[in-house]
Amino acid sequence: MVSKADKAIIDEAKERFRLAQDADNDNRLQALDDIKFVHDEDGQWTEEARNARKGRPCMTFDHTSAALDQVIGDYLQSRPGIKVRGVDDKTDPKLADIYTGLIRNIESGSVARDAYSTAFKLAATGGYGVWRIHADYEDEDSFDQCLYIKKVSNPFTVLFDPQAQETTKHDGRFAFVEDVMAKVDFDAQYPDAIAGEIDGSGTGVKDQGWFLENAVRVVEYFRKKPIKKTICKLSTGEVVDKKAIESVIDEMVAAGVQIIAEREVESHVVEWFKLTAAEILDRGEFPSRYIPLIPVYGKTVNIEGKEKYRGLVRKAKDAQRSYNYHRSQTIEVVALQPKAPFMATPAMIAGFENQWKTINTSNAPIILYKPDPDLPGMRPTREAPPAFPQALMQEALTALEDIKAATGIHNAALGMTSNETSGKAIRERKLEGDVANFEFVDNFSLSLEHTGRVLIDMIPKIYDTERVIRILGEDGAESYETINKAVLDQQTQQVVKLNDLSQGKYDVTVTTGPSYSTRRVENAEQLTAVMQANPQLGMMLSDLWIKSLDLVGADE
Repeated sequence: MVSKADKAIIDEAKERFRLAQDADNDNRLQALDDIKFVHDEDGQWTEEARNARKGRPCMTFDHTSAALDQVIGDYLQSRPGIKVRGVDDKTDPKLADIYTGLIRNIESGSVARDAYSTAFKLAATGGYGVWRIHADYEDEDSFDQCLYIKKVSNPFTVLFDPQAQETTKHDGRFAFVEDVMAKVDFDAQYPDAIAGEIDGSGTGVKDQGWFLENAVRVVEYFRKKPIKKTICKLSTGEVVDKKAIESVIDEMVAAGVQIIAEREVESHVVEWFKLTAAEILDRGEFPSRYIPLIPVYGKTVNIEGKEKYRGLVRKAKDAQRSYNYHRSQTIEVVALQPKAPFMATPAMIAGFENQWKTINTSNAPIILYKPDPDLPGMRPTREAPPAFPQALMQEALTALEDIKAATGIHNAALGMTSNETSGKAIRERKLEGDVANFEFVDNFSLSLEHTGRVLIDMIPKIYDTERVIRILGEDGAESYETINKAVLDQQTQQVVKLNDLSQGKYDVTVTTGPSYSTRRVENAEQLTAVMQANPQLGMMLSDLWIKSLDLVGADE
C-alpha cells in the first residue's frame, strides 16, 4: 500500500512531468526533425514530397553535414577545460590545484570526452544535448566512492523545469530522467513493485504511456526541497553550518574559537526518487545542492516568454531541400532527353547496321558508311545535342549559396577553393564561419563551467576519508596526493587534516583553445624557427626544444 506521503510525491512528479513535457514539446519536435534530417537516409525529403514524386528521382546531395562537421571539428580540436581557483587569499592554492587535477582524473576515468562530444554534437545538430554526474563505488570490492560523468545518448529522456531561467537550468526546481524498461526486466528487478498506468510521453521517447503491455516507464525524479538552516561566523573568519559544529562547540571554545555571529538562511537539499506512476521504487538525498543533469544548448532565444533553441541545420533545411529537388529534377530531365542521333539514309549504313546500332555503347575507333549515290558528297551527320536545363542548375547553385548563408560556413571554412586569393583573406573568411557559430562553443563552455561547480560541491562529500588520489596535469602526467590525512600540529598540539578538501571556497573558469598536444607541436615549431634564426640563443633553448618534441625519453 502506497503511503499518503509517497502518493503526494508521485502526484507532484506526474504533474511536473506533464508540465515539463508540454512546455518543451515544440522544441523537441523540431530538434528531433533536425537530427533525422541529418542522419536518416530519407530525412531530407518530406513524405509529401516523396509521394508527389513517386517513381521519379528523389536524390539527396547533403551539404548541411559538411557545415555541421566543421563546427563539431572546431570543438574537437580545441576542447575547453575546467580550472579551479580559490575565491579569496585564505584558500590554499595547492588545494585548488588538487581540485583541478582531481577533476581531470574524474573526466579521464569516466571517459567524459565521450559524454561531452555526444552532447555537443546533439546540441549542434538539434539544439539540445545532456550529460549527467553521479557517484558510485570505485569497484566491486571497495568502500570508497568516486564521481563519474556519464553520457546521455538520448537527450529526449531528460526534462527540466520550464521555469528555470539560466542556460544551464541550475536554478530549476526539478528535473526528470525517464527510462522505458521491458516488462520482463522490470518484474525481475522489482518483483513486488506496482507499475501503474497513466497516459503521457515525451517526444523522442520510443513508447507512449507510463505503463504498456510489454514495457514500463521508470522515472528518476530530482527535486529541490526547501529547508532553513543556521550559519555561524567564527572568530577565525570561517562561516559554517551550526549543525556541523554542534558536537564540538566545547572543544572549539577551549581552543579559543568562538561564534561571533549567526543567522538563519533559506536553503535546500536535492532529493532523488526512482518511481513509476504508482510507486516509489527507491529514494535518497543527493550529495549536492545542484541537480546533477547538465544540459547543453545550441542557439537560444526567448520569444514572448517561451524559450526556443535550435542547432546549425534548422535554418538551412529549406535551402537543402531546394537543392535536392533541383538536382533531382535536373538528373530526371537530362535522363529523359533522347541522345543526339545521327541522320543518315539507308544506303549510307547498308551492310554496317550492327555497327551503327551499337554506336552509343561501343568504343570502335572507326565508323564505316557508304556514299549514297543519290546524295553525292553527303555523309551521316549528328543532330544538335539536347538542351541542358540551365534554369534548374542555376536554382540548385542558388540553393547551395543559401545553405552557406544559413550555416555561416563558406568555402574557405571547408577548405575549398573560393574567390579569396591571399592567405589573410582565406583566414578572415574561415574566421567568419567560426564567429558565426561561436554560440555553440560558448554555451558548451557555460555547461562545462557548471559541471565544475557541481563537482566542487560534491567532491568534499564523496572524497571525505583519508585516501590517496590520482591527479592529472594538463599534459596528462600523473601524480598522487594523500587527502584528509589526520596529523598532529606540533605548534598547536591540535589534530588537523592535510589536504582537507572541505576547506576553502572555490570557483571555476573554463579555458578554451588548442589542446595541449596541439600547443606542444606549435611550441616546437616556434622554438625551431627561433633556434634557426639565432643559433647562440638556440644553445640555451635546446633543452626546452627537446622536451617539446614527441620523443620517447624527451623529458629525461
